[in-house]
Amino acid sequence: MYQQILADLRHYEKTGFGAVSSYEAGQIADLLEEMNAELEKIRARDIRREKHWLERIKKQSRKIENLRIVQTALQAYKDYMTALYGEGYQVANWHLNGDLEPLDTFLDSADAEYESVLSQNGSSEVKVPKGDGDG
Repeated sequence: MYQQILADLRHYEKTGFGAVSSYEAGQIADLLEEMNAELEKIRARDIRREKHWLERIKKQSRKIENLRIVQTALQAYKDYMTALYGEGYQVANWHLNGDLEPLDTFLDSADAEYESVLSQNGSSEVKVPKGDGDG
């Protein structure tokens, strides 16, 4: 039936002759309504999917922003500790025997641990040089 209606419409389109019966017009209207209903279903589904993905993107953006804040705080902490390197500070009683231990020893250990974590996680971050090395 669809093929015949389409053929009649194409013939009418090309020649301007012929007539579309009221039955064929009704069939065309029914097809258009069915197509429109299907399109509405597709649009509704796409809108739901779009809302889902937009919500996920917003959630990830909030996580990224929170990580940036933490990263900034951690970088400030690391910069502060790095500034202490080479200043000759001593830590007393670290080994519980009253001896002094250079702070640089602890900073070196912390930096080695930092680099280890980065390398284990595949980071390609460039190592930040410590102070002036006069310690």
